[in-house]
Amino acid sequence: MIRALAATFLLLSGSIPLHAQLSNLLAKDAPKQAEVAETPQQMRDRWQAWLDDAKAQLVRLDDPAAETQLPAGVTTGEYADRRRDMQSTMASLERCLKSKALLDASAKEATRAREARADWHGFKEPPPYSVLLVDDLRNQRDVAHERKNTAESSISLMERMMEEARQLSAKADADVRRAEEAAASNDKDMAAKWRLDAAKVRQRMLVTRIESANSGIAVQRNDLAAAMDDLSLAEIKISAAAAQQAFLKDDLDKIRKAAADRQTALRKEVEGLDKRRRAVLAERRKLEPVPGADGKTPPADELTRLKLDGAQDRADALEFSVDLLGSLGQLENQMLEAYDARHTLMTSTDPDARAAARKSLGDILNRVGPWETFVDNQFNLAGAKLRSQEAKASSLAADDPKLQPINDVRDALGEQMAVIQRVKQGIDLATRLIHRWLEDYDKDVQKQSWGERTSSFFRSVWRGIRSVWQFEVFHVDNKGVTLGRLVIALLLFAFGYFVASRITRRLQRAVVARGRVAEAQAGTLRRWLMVLLGFFLVVGTLQVMKIPLTVFAFFGGALAIGLGFGTQTLIKNFISGIIMLFERNIRVGDIVDVGGSVGTVSEINTRSSIIRSVDGLETVVPNSMFLENKITNWTHTNRRLRRSIRIGVSYGSPSQKVADILVDCANRHGKVLKDPEPMALFEDFGDNALLFSLYFWVELAGNTNAALVSSDLRFMIEKRLTEAGIGIPFPQRDLRLVTETPLQVEWAPRPEDAR
Repeated sequence: MIRALAATFLLLSGSIPLHAQLSNLLAKDAPKQAEVAETPQQMRDRWQAWLDDAKAQLVRLDDPAAETQLPAGVTTGEYADRRRDMQSTMASLERCLKSKALLDASAKEATRAREARADWHGFKEPPPYSVLLVDDLRNQRDVAHERKNTAESSISLMERMMEEARQLSAKADADVRRAEEAAASNDKDMAAKWRLDAAKVRQRMLVTRIESANSGIAVQRNDLAAAMDDLSLAEIKISAAAAQQAFLKDDLDKIRKAAADRQTALRKEVEGLDKRRRAVLAERRKLEPVPGADGKTPPADELTRLKLDGAQDRADALEFSVDLLGSLGQLENQMLEAYDARHTLMTSTDPDARAAARKSLGDILNRVGPWETFVDNQFNLAGAKLRSQEAKASSLAADDPKLQPINDVRDALGEQMAVIQRVKQGIDLATRLIHRWLEDYDKDVQKQSWGERTSSFFRSVWRGIRSVWQFEVFHVDNKGVTLGRLVIALLLFAFGYFVASRITRRLQRAVVARGRVAEAQAGTLRRWLMVLLGFFLVVGTLQVMKIPLTVFAFFGGALAIGLGFGTQTLIKNFISGIIMLFERNIRVGDIVDVGGSVGTVSEINTRSSIIRSVDGLETVVPNSMFLENKITNWTHTNRRLRRSIRIGVSYGSPSQKVADILVDCANRHGKVLKDPEPMALFEDFGDNALLFSLYFWVELAGNTNAALVSSDLRFMIEKRLTEAGIGIPFPQRDLRLVTETPLQVEWAPRPEDAR
């Protein structure tokens, strides 16, 4: 039936109402006949008469002398068109004669479907009904739905094409009328008579084409009616069975047995294909050229190369079919797993088990999806190869020896495409079934009460959290490290670090309170102690959580090199800080000069140290600078510092008395050390004064400020010198004025004298 309908589509080019159009055409063909409705038998007799007439005319046209005996003015193109119209008429008439059987069969099928729908009043077996029965009914419904869509699209297509045929028929009527007028105007014009006969042949061809199309539409209408009745009956049965379906005890056994039988058949088929593949390879080896006496293999001729390539292509096609049938066996295993999950969905009362089964079905569907894409691509590739072989065969004669190896490859590719098609159908069936089961489960979930939905929601949230918690981030030494284990490890580390921080802070306060260590030094020691404790906390946490230390092995190789270059400055400063702590050349509280900046070291941290200047400014200095540069530590061995004050007195002042005053002022200041004693030196005779220097020592401890001590001494010295009548001279300069002419001096009166 499908082949007949396909041929109808190829022949059809229009649609008109059959009886009206046919009566017009018959009137043109036999204008004196009265328009009388034909019986089916009369119509078949007419078709047979026209077919016999067409065969006779085609025999005359095929006569070798016919083309040479054409009337003057008739071209070979017109001859070819008439012959083609005659062949099309014969094909349409043959299908019209065969349409009776198709129409009767489709009518019986429509009657059968209508009666089956009317006579069905329920299943003979009592409920519950097997899920396999429901699946079968749903498959029947899908088939009926596809039949319905096919019939509707076929009818729509035929009706559109018949409308085009009606327009062509009107043009054919006009052509016949013009041909009749031309033939009637000159009885001796044989070309006009020949063209009239050709126009009538085309007119009859259109009539038969329309009648063939009308028969096809009638068949499709019967198929549509049967499909709609079958679809309606399937829906009724599904509604009755699905309401009381159950996954029976022996259903899984039936499924497993059927799958085992199919896999056994597949193994036998695979063995047969593999045996054929080995035979083809053996045949190919026989065709390979044999090396000569000189050890060189002579080149094969063109036919032998074609056979060798063809044998290899056949072997490749068979090998691919073997692999693909093996994957079909894997699909059977996937479906067994899917049926197990479905059994859990329908029978289990455990929400977690049902959710896991639902996830399993989704995973199977995700695995099958890419497989389907691969099979589609392979089907297209095999089709392209087959078209290539068809193109090669089309250029060869039937008796060409090269045709046989090409035909063998065509057969192998056709067989391969058939296997691919089987796998595609299996995948399509599997995906449709799983989608259907998932839809059923989701519908059941939607029917749940508000309380059940809320409970299901929280369970799904908990499952999501648990899946994230159990997510394996990586594995080391065949041990998986989950996200939850890492989170617990981080929490343990954070808790341990918090406790250690509180304990070390208490220790710091206790040590400082007892006066054993300064506050700044205690803070530095505490920070370094926390670094050490943090390291041990990391190691201990990993051991408690059973996370191997090799978890850090991923820092090896190129990543380690990159991290090394990126953190080399940080590591250098860290190590410098450790060296500073152990060498103690620089300690918290030391007064240092770093690059011209003088200040007190207030902190020594892991990466840098902080220096506070006398101005209160804090400078962050990388630890490496203390090791790489020249650093002056004013308080390295002790905190004593010598300072000096330079003083000038007027000439004529008693120098010894000045020295005694300077020493006495230093001794009277409480911050100036008595050992070593301060001393005053008469250093030089200056331009304007006698120059003295007072040298004294101070201890930089507590709040002692050397600059402030120097300022106090200057105040005391200035007071004592003033009391002793000793002056501090201003700078003096002798000026010489050299002029070439005498200076003019004028007496200017005062403003009050002018008044």
